[in-house]
Amino acid sequence: MSTKKVMAVMFAVVAVMFLAVGAAFAQENTITVEGTGIVNMDPDLVKINVAINNESRSIQDAVNNNTEMVKKVREALIGIGLSESDLITTNFSLWSSYLYYTDENADPEAKKYTVNYSMQIVLRDASRLNEVLDTAVNSGITSIDTVSHEYSDRSAMYEEARKLALADARAKADTIADELGKKIVDVVTVEMPDYSEASDMRYNMAAREGMGGMGGGASTPEITSGAYQASARLRVTYLFE
Repeated sequence: MSTKKVMAVMFAVVAVMFLAVGAAFAQENTITVEGTGIVNMDPDLVKINVAINNESRSIQDAVNNNTEMVKKVREALIGIGLSESDLITTNFSLWSSYLYYTDENADPEAKKYTVNYSMQIVLRDASRLNEVLDTAVNSGITSIDTVSHEYSDRSAMYEEARKLALADARAKADTIADELGKKIVDVVTVEMPDYSEASDMRYNMAAREGMGGMGGGASTPEITSGAYQASARLRVTYLFE
């Protein structure tokens, strides 16, 4: 083996040894801590799932009546300023069932037809929730299935939570280093063991019977929500000297 090759091999061995010693030193002079960040925001978006159900002995009447009811509800909601694109059809179904056999109904094969039209109302101003519910109820919906509060920019909430988690980790590391008479000089690794986002929101169930066609300006109860929450957790290893 030539002298140049021998020197190259020796240099490589020395470099590896140097890196190993450096890594061991870094491992001995590190602090690993966990940081947590939590952000709470008031919900600014509400999703309301409503339905319009009706039935008839005639399939044509059942469909036509439902279509008219849906048209009336949509026009009423658009009339108070909601966007048509925020009135989203989620289901349309039609089924038949046999009527109970009674003296008044002597035909054991008699049927009734039921039509269901379900819609999600996306409300981008949470303060108008009761106004929208009252309008929907008084224009003809027959059930309010769920009312859920959300926050529209959840990614921004998480980014803020992550920043808070990193600041929390650094504060903990600085405290430990001070107690040891040391100083944090660098970041070795940052890990994200998990990421969780939870909503502390209440889902409000409304009665499914007898809501439509009330007339006389029926009013819904005041509906409240909790805060929307995003959280982040980091594990950070710092180098100290």
